[in-house]
Amino acid sequence: MIEWIEKASKLDGDFAEIGLGVGETTVKLLSFNKKVLGVDPFEDGWSEMPKSYGEPYRYEEFNNRIRNYNNFELLRVNSLSEEAEVFLNKPLALAYVDGLQYKGAVLNDLRIVSHAEIIIVDDINRRSYISQVPQAVEDFIKQTNRNLIIKDRWAILTK
Repeated sequence: MIEWIEKASKLDGDFAEIGLGVGETTVKLLSFNKKVLGVDPFEDGWSEMPKSYGEPYRYEEFNNRIRNYNNFELLRVNSLSEEAEVFLNKPLALAYVDGLQYKGAVLNDLRIVSHAEIIIVDDINRRSYISQVPQAVEDFIKQTNRNLIIKDRWAILTK
């Protein structure tokens, strides 16, 4: 995955991340000195999550991890909102998608970052009733003719 972030860091545009968790990927993205736009409701949106997702990601924990970076902008909403679509409607070199894993949610996330040069989707290796990432990526590829590279647990979608 890192090699694709490195490639994207040489392109024009910001980085975007949908589904921030505890900030591990965010810190990796921030280390490339690009502006990172993040979308996640954190614990405020946890009531919509399947019980198997476990405990909610806490904003405080995330914020503690990224607080020393000044190239980050957060929109604390569900990515299905119109606000998220407007927020991410900027030139994007890279989008990292790791949000809610229902097919409709993943397809929406891919749609609102479809203008990114490179899209990385986490959990391509998980297929279950609550993890429908592979089906969503398959549909998105058919709709957009993006190139697909699968590397470990990530789908890399290039133009």
